[in-house]
Amino acid sequence: MALRDPATWHGIQLELAENGLKVVKGIHLDFKLEASGCYIPESIGRLKYLSSFEIENFSCLSGKLPESLFDCPLESLIIKNVECLVGPLSPKIEKLKETLCFLEIENCPNFGGVIPPELGACRKACVSLSGCGFYGCLPFEVTYLLRSGFNNNHLTSIDWRFFTDSEAYLPPMRNNDFSGNVPDEVLSLPKWKKHARYCFLPFNEGYGFCNVTLKPLD
Repeated sequence: MALRDPATWHGIQLELAENGLKVVKGIHLDFKLEASGCYIPESIGRLKYLSSFEIENFSCLSGKLPESLFDCPLESLIIKNVECLVGPLSPKIEKLKETLCFLEIENCPNFGGVIPPELGACRKACVSLSGCGFYGCLPFEVTYLLRSGFNNNHLTSIDWRFFTDSEAYLPPMRNNDFSGNVPDEVLSLPKWKKHARYCFLPFNEGYGFCNVTLKPLD
């Protein structure tokens, strides 16, 4: 790669801006690199035209997602199979509510933390947070997302308004650490009886609700 020759910049999408300058529009990296100590710098927030940030199979990448990334007009934020990247997902993701269409963080086992309610502000977005280390309560606000899924994490509870609000979208949240009691008012709802087992089952090994047994999936 030659720093003075953008044509050699692997995975960097350039676009001609109105001022006649070439600007970075997208970053798409998908390869295994035998190196260590790679991280995403805070200065990435200076890429004022960056609309797509996608990293897959980048085993040497570590550290956190810099909050400055959410200063970019991102439409697509996709991170898959990056083992050493850690969370949390910043509440500042709310800054992308006007632009974000796709958020996928998948198979990043060390990327975790509590899912911020502010994520629900991104109502145009299809969101998949799966195969990661997210824990705690799934906030009701994510029901406002265009589509979402939270399978294969370590979530322990949900806001029961997902069921008491008959219009609320129920995302898939299989293979999590749910436990405790389901409120009686929820158990009696048609929405629970129709959808609960498809949302929750199977649980992670050793977990499950204490006061109800869900019929196994066929």
